[in-house]
Amino acid sequence: MCKISRMKIALIAVALAFSFTVANGFGKSAAPTESACGSETAASRLKDATRAVAFFERLRTAVGRDDRNAVAEMVHFPLRVNGKYRVKNRKEFLRFYARVFDPNVRKAIEWQRAECLFGNWQGFTIEGGYVWFEYTLKDSNFKVIAVNNDSWSRERKTNGIDNPLVGCC
Repeated sequence: MCKISRMKIALIAVALAFSFTVANGFGKSAAPTESACGSETAASRLKDATRAVAFFERLRTAVGRDDRNAVAEMVHFPLRVNGKYRVKNRKEFLRFYARVFDPNVRKAIEWQRAECLFGNWQGFTIEGGYVWFEYTLKDSNFKVIAVNNDSWSRERKTNGIDNPLVGCC
């Protein structure tokens, strides 16, 4: 089987398994399984689903209240923005909060149904991939690890700069 087919099967499996788990009240999670490659399959994320949903609800509450300090506590630094830029630390995050969590990101968080979160080997995300969150071996608490928004891409195109953090605000 080619890699694309395995990926499609894994994505379908996690969607079905997550739906089944939600329908059964997050009662029992499946044991981690190994793929032919020796890595986690999407179904193994079920064990983390309850914690991911709880983290997302806390994040949604903090973003909804515009509690920037609480959101900063839920972020892993350096934070990736649009896959290219890095917000190095809490101070920088608070300075650029409105650009990282721009109106589209905040709206996506507000409208996301917690039972519809998506999870794979990279972490958990909301619809559209606006916010990704995960935990690490060093920190078992979920943290936001990446944000994808339109604000910085638009800034780069209109001003011709490589890093929209430079010279802004």
